[in-house]
Amino acid sequence: MGLSHGIWLKGMAALAVATAGSVVWLATRGPTVSCGQIGGDADQNTLSPIEVVASPWYGPHQVYGLFLIPDRFARGDTAATVKVADYRASADVRRGRTRRQASSAPSIPGHYPKRVYLPTRTALRLLVTGHFGDVRAACNWTLEIAE
Repeated sequence: MGLSHGIWLKGMAALAVATAGSVVWLATRGPTVSCGQIGGDADQNTLSPIEVVASPWYGPHQVYGLFLIPDRFARGDTAATVKVADYRASADVRRGRTRRQASSAPSIPGHYPKRVYLPTRTALRLLVTGHFGDVRAACNWTLEIAE
């Protein structure tokens, strides 16, 4: 019993090391799609984030893009769509409280900072499928706002 138990423990240790190595490799892998020019469209209805935080292993609300939204979109009837890698969903761009001290959001007159979150489950799916580099690259995030 002692010999087979020792072999089992070594096998489990090897599996744990291989799994940890795979997760680290997937989490640090670069984007699968090269980034073009970063920035919004000339019509200012498509925005790029000024910062991306991607740490889903710290729990909920740890994957988001920080956008500077023009004040004209602060009203509640504005429809917006966030796109990250192959994920697309509606986004709330109403002015709300954003912890400015926790971010590097510059203060620009006529704009307000807004965090737009990517669900943790979606971020983990993209991690497992090798697309987490796309999540970490700001150029793969867009926020389209309809007037």
